[in-house]
Amino acid sequence: MSIDPRTGELDPAVEKGAEITMKNITDGPILQLLFHPDSNKLLVRSSSTILTVPTADFSSTKSLELRTSQHRWIIHPQDPALIIDIGPSSIRVLDWDLAERQVYSFQYSQTPLRVASSSNRANTVDRVLVTTDKRHLLAQISLSDVKSKEKAFLYFKTPSCSTPTAAIPVIDSDRATDTITALMLPPSLSSQIGFALSFLSQNNLIFLSRDFSMCSRRLALPSDQGATSALLTSSPSSAVPAKIEAKPMSNNRQGSERHNVVEEPPKLLFSLPGDWISRDCLALCAVWGVEKSVLCPRNGEVAVVRCSSLV
Repeated sequence: MSIDPRTGELDPAVEKGAEITMKNITDGPILQLLFHPDSNKLLVRSSSTILTVPTADFSSTKSLELRTSQHRWIIHPQDPALIIDIGPSSIRVLDWDLAERQVYSFQYSQTPLRVASSSNRANTVDRVLVTTDKRHLLAQISLSDVKSKEKAFLYFKTPSCSTPTAAIPVIDSDRATDTITALMLPPSLSSQIGFALSFLSQNNLIFLSRDFSMCSRRLALPSDQGATSALLTSSPSSAVPAKIEAKPMSNNRQGSERHNVVEEPPKLLFSLPGDWISRDCLALCAVWGVEKSVLCPRNGEVAVVRCSSLV
């Protein structure tokens, strides 16, 4: 589909280039769409299937059945030829032909929010944020066994994209025990976050609080020369699973310094008007970093809130 704005006319001209009937390919609702940065491929995720569709040839569709819909897919921040499947208990790196390149399985060493409980499979990855340097990811996870609707936030290094040109099959008996260490945001911070929205410069996390205020919090995370360089250690072999150990960030300054994480109170940027508050709409809020603005859907329109602190 292409849209011609037609200067001087009220309604743009919309031209449909092709139509794909998804009901013949997959069951369930469409949950996520991702465009390749070059716009030559489209990823479509339903509750049961993941599809990649070349936009130049809609008949050459690749598909893969999904065991769960609780995952979130992103384009690899460092290599657009790869995509990452992030779940509450595992991470996979694939190419756009859905060939598996690398697998990581989560292993939680501590469970302050019962992340690794027996009902872990029902936990859901709501969204994944990428830091501005593209070297780290933050996963927001809804916990199925927490009645307060509290969420867990895991921060970990972007999986390596230094994989061979061809995918190598995974053999269970040959699986190694490589490790990605994930830091867990402390409850003092995670309990305030309703929706994590974006990372801006200097690891400033922009989020919508539970009382519907837009806030900023700088995450002073481990330096590249220190613990962060040890977040990802992998062997030369490919397509092998790794363990991801979750370690909670400390709530106090002394403990934070021991983990190279400095506690700072969130900075209040502005509060949303009461008549804007709708959970379904607020879940669609987005940060427009270039314009230092927050986009908020309301009453069938999109409000643009400019804020000079969004840097």
